[in-house]
Amino acid sequence: MDRNFFIKALSLVQERTKKLSEVSEFLRFFFVPDNNLVINPALYTHVKMGTSQDTAKEALLFSQAILSSVSEKDWDIESLKKIFMEHITQNHYKNGFILYPLRVALSGEEFSPGTFELIEIFGKSKTLTRLAHAIDQL
Repeated sequence: MDRNFFIKALSLVQERTKKLSEVSEFLRFFFVPDNNLVINPALYTHVKMGTSQDTAKEALLFSQAILSSVSEKDWDIESLKKIFMEHITQNHYKNGFILYPLRVALSGEEFSPGTFELIEIFGKSKTLTRLAHAIDQL
């Protein structure tokens, strides 16, 4: 495993951990092989975000199309946010409707670091692999 990846992952979960014993729990999903990440479909349901298992696939396919078109040079948090917000606005979606299912798809968790932080740390290939795997599970 890449040392740099580990350090970035650790820095993302550092603020969430209160005890050292929690670190491995919060880091677990970073190190699960992409095609072994099991996502409980119920996690896609979030009343406040207006999402459900039924709407998750729409959101994930939308996200996949966006991410597939983003160049490696634009694979940073600020560029990704800008690109996503433009597409979300143009297509009359709400941010949470798209970003919440994407975060769940990448982490397999209800609570995790932010969507754009995950996308950046995973990189394009890993992000698209996890996303395709999540879509296949729906």
